[in-house]
Amino acid sequence: MMQNYYPLLNIREALADADRNLSDIISYTHVLQGDTEGHMPPDAATLLANIAAVRAMLTEVLPPALVKAIASEQAAYADEESRWDVS
Repeated sequence: MMQNYYPLLNIREALADADRNLSDIISYTHVLQGDTEGHMPPDAATLLANIAAVRAMLTEVLPPALVKAIASEQAAYADEESRWDVS
């Protein structure tokens, strides 16, 4: 039996991964600031502002039709998952 493939869910997950990675950069920058008695890395304020802008952009990158298609694919995946034999 051929299993279904849900590529749109991969797109959604990749965007979530990108956001988590950007969040990690923010965290690492703040940790570095703490480890250096409040000194920021060079141009850290610009870095943090740029990352905030990119993260905000990630929330807008998916066109509405793709958001709808991803939701539909998620529903199909959930439906298939509910029929899996757990024994």
